[in-house]
Amino acid sequence: MATRFTPIQLINKSVKNCYGNPALVNDDLVERYHNLLLRKGNRKGFAKILQSQVASSDLTEKIGQVSQPTLIIWGDQDRIIDLKNAHLFNQHIKHSELKIYEGVGHVPMEEIPEETALLTKEFLLK
Repeated sequence: MATRFTPIQLINKSVKNCYGNPALVNDDLVERYHNLLLRKGNRKGFAKILQSQVASSDLTEKIGQVSQPTLIIWGDQDRIIDLKNAHLFNQHIKHSELKIYEGVGHVPMEEIPEETALLTKEFLLK
């Protein structure tokens, strides 16, 4: 049903759930997410992503295969993917750096774009 019918109220609730500070979610942001989801193929694609996440819950072995330097950015208020996974990634990915932002949710690059952009730039220039 979600591939054919996606009310904007559901998008609003979902986006607010992604943010550590739901007060940052405004009508324009919700409309942008809604419009992106309505683009041809996006709802089906999103459903496939959700299905694949359920099917591959233990990715420890694959994570350990990452060999390039990796910056892991996480919000301590992430209600989508538990914070323990940030530590797991950092533990299993060689040459990784972990930055956890307080009061931030699942999308740090949206909630605190300046901070995450600066951190990313510094990481890439090393």
